[in-house]
Amino acid sequence: SLPLFFTGFETSAMVFGYVFSRIYGVNLSLYYWTVLFVMMVINVLWYITIKKITKRSIMAFSASLLFGVNYFGIYDMVSTHCYCFFLERIIPVVFLVPSFLFLHLFLEKKDKKFFIISSLFYFVGIGVAHFTVLFTPLYLFYPIFYFFFKEKTIREKARGIIYGLSYLLQSVFFILIQQINESGLGNKKWTFAEFLFDPEKYLYFKKIALQFVYWSQYPVILKEYGVSLQNIIDVRRAELLIPYILTAYLIAALIIYVRVPKQRPMLFTTILGTTVIFYLNAYFNQYDMLNFSGASRYLYFPSFLLTIFWSYFLWAVFLQKKNLLAIAGIGLVVVYYFINSLLIGENFRHELRWNKSTRAVFDYIIATRHTLAKNTLIIAPYPEFGSQESTFFTEQLGRGEVRYMSKHNPDDVDTW
Repeated sequence: SLPLFFTGFETSAMVFGYVFSRIYGVNLSLYYWTVLFVMMVINVLWYITIKKITKRSIMAFSASLLFGVNYFGIYDMVSTHCYCFFLERIIPVVFLVPSFLFLHLFLEKKDKKFFIISSLFYFVGIGVAHFTVLFTPLYLFYPIFYFFFKEKTIREKARGIIYGLSYLLQSVFFILIQQINESGLGNKKWTFAEFLFDPEKYLYFKKIALQFVYWSQYPVILKEYGVSLQNIIDVRRAELLIPYILTAYLIAALIIYVRVPKQRPMLFTTILGTTVIFYLNAYFNQYDMLNFSGASRYLYFPSFLLTIFWSYFLWAVFLQKKNLLAIAGIGLVVVYYFINSLLIGENFRHELRWNKSTRAVFDYIIATRHTLAKNTLIIAPYPEFGSQESTFFTEQLGRGEVRYMSKHNPDDVDTW
C-alpha cells in the first residue's frame, strides 16, 4: 500500500509472503522446504564466489560449509522463531552474493560490465529489504583494500575508494527514502553522532567484542551441557573471554597475512567489515548482546565474513599440503560440523515440544473447514494457535465466511 516502491523495509517480506501464501496455502511443510532450498542455493553461490576469489576448491568448500552449518549465525533463520527473518533477510542474499561475485570479477578483470551487473544486483538486494544494509561493509571495504594491495600508484589505489563508496551511497539512499513512509534504521534514543562519540556511555567497544566471543564460543564445553542450548555461555563468562578471543583472532590474522599473501585484501575486509557490522548491531540496538549470548539473526551477515576468515586460517595452517596437518585440518572441520549439527538438532527438539499438539490443532482446523457454516467463529487453543495463526487461517481458509481466533489474543478480546 506504500505509494512508492522500495521505500518500505518490508518489501521482500510482503512480496514473497504474498506469493508463497497464494501458491502454498495451508500446506505448511512447503514453506519450510522453500526455506531449505533457498538457503542451500545461497551456500552453493557462496562456494562459487569464494572459489573465484581464492582459486582453491578446498578453501571455497571450507567457507561454504563453515557458513552453511553455523549455529550462531543461521539458527534464527531456520527455526520457528519468526517467519519474517527468512523473508526479510535471507531471500535478498540471493541477489547480494552474486553482486559480490561480479564485484570481484570486475576488480580482477577490470571489465566495467561486471561492475554494472554487481551494482544492479546490489540495488535490488538492498532495496527489497533494508535490513541488508548491515551487509554494506563487505562491498565498501573489498574494492578499497583490493586496489590498495594490488595497485602501485596512489592514484590507482584511490580508485578503490570511489567504487567502495558507490555501494555505501546506495545503502544510504535506501535508508533515506525509507523515511518517506516509515522511520529510518536509526535508534530514537540517540543520534548517530551521539552514539559514535560517546563509547563509554553506549559501551559499543564492549558490545563489539562480546559479539566476537558469542560467534566464536567453540567448543560447546564452555558451559555444562543443559536442556536448552540457547545460551551457551553466560555474559559474565563471555566478558572474561574477551581478551583471549581477540588475541586468537589477532594471531590468526597475522598467520593469514604472512602465509596467504594473495588474500590480504579479503583478510582486511573480513576483519574491518565484521567489526563495522558488529558496531551497527550495537547502534541499531535490536540485539541485546549485553544480556543474550545465543544464536541471533544479527550474527547472520557477519557469518559470511567470519567463515571466510577461518577458512583462510585453515588453509594457512593445515590444508596447503597433503600431510598430517591436512588430516588434522579436515578433522577440525568435521568436529565443527558435528558440534553445530548437535546445537541445531537439540534446539529444534527443544523448540518443537509443542509440535505434536500444534499439528493436531492445525490438521483438525484444515480437515473440518468444509463442515462449517457461514459466519462461524472458531476459537483455537493457545500456545498452539496465536494471533499470527488467527490471521493466516482466517485469510487462507476463512475467505470472508469463517473467522479463526486464538484463545489468547488480546487484540480480539473486546470483539467476543
